[in-house]
Amino acid sequence: MQERTLRKIEARYGDSITSLQDLTAGEDPSGLFSLLTSYFRHLLDEDVSKGTSAASIRWRRMIHPLIMAVGPSVMKSRIILENRNYLMNPHAAQVKPDLGITLPKEPVIWCSNHAFEEDIFASILTARRHSCVLLGSLPRFFNTVDALTAWINGVVLINRKVRKTAAWSVRRIVRFIENGADCLIFPEGVWNKTPHQPILPLWPGVYRIACETGTRVVPVVHYPESYTQMKGNIIHTVVDDPIRLDDLSEKAALTLLRDILATWHHLLMEAYGRTTREALLQGRSAHEYWEEQLIERVKTAGYYDREIELTAHYRPRDIVTPGQVWGPVAELELSRDNWQEVLAAREIVRVEKERGYQERF
Repeated sequence: MQERTLRKIEARYGDSITSLQDLTAGEDPSGLFSLLTSYFRHLLDEDVSKGTSAASIRWRRMIHPLIMAVGPSVMKSRIILENRNYLMNPHAAQVKPDLGITLPKEPVIWCSNHAFEEDIFASILTARRHSCVLLGSLPRFFNTVDALTAWINGVVLINRKVRKTAAWSVRRIVRFIENGADCLIFPEGVWNKTPHQPILPLWPGVYRIACETGTRVVPVVHYPESYTQMKGNIIHTVVDDPIRLDDLSEKAALTLLRDILATWHHLLMEAYGRTTREALLQGRSAHEYWEEQLIERVKTAGYYDREIELTAHYRPRDIVTPGQVWGPVAELELSRDNWQEVLAAREIVRVEKERGYQERF
């Protein structure tokens, strides 16, 4: 694409981006880039009235049955909605049917875990009711045909490198809800790449939106049998009962929601992640295995903005890491009196950086 055209696009987006890198992830723009950045500029604008009206929601609802009909054939994976009673007691002699959840007539916020290529579409199909989606993958939006399907469905964009666009995205979601639409949010903010946390700490935006609108939150959890091969894959999914967050403090609300998501993820993993350690690792260390898995998983993303993915997970200020504790000790000069403590601290810091998959992928 001509340099002059790219400069015009960069100028058009002004201070809602830091550079074209925000829209291209450093890759060559696709053939759709010029058209999509021209047509959808308003989605990264302070004026939240465009595309969020009650009329726009009505016509999107009219199209939604078509999305539900065509969606399963477009998905590479197959979604199986799991029986919660079975997951809670898989060894029961007789498992009660799961009668599903009861949704209020009012809008809800669907909150899903975030970890693999098809989780957004899987969540849209799982919700069944029309839901506008909060999307932070700008390079993928502005470089693929996904932009058209996302816009038809209803989408709210956020540039995770520019703080004020987060405030605008919250205002857009609130406006969608006030005009009668459900919304779909992935409160982890980025793909979960850790081997030890079923759910990452949650960004507080979902709580603030729930408080402002009085909207209930519906937890959704996906557990794919494969995170790297979507074709022919099975996604085991749980949809739990709507919960209120607006009658709790922010910390208590986010802890409750994270605990619900993590519990279902753990139960799904226990039920459908069965294998032996020997078969899984095949002679590799657990660290080597996870590194290989993440390399393959990132390849599935397409227009992967590595810069934002390394920094956009939520880090609560009240959680102190081993690196923060031992970092100052590791930086001390060695002496006869401190060498054991300093070397131990340096090893702790080294291992934490090596195993800090969320900050490396």
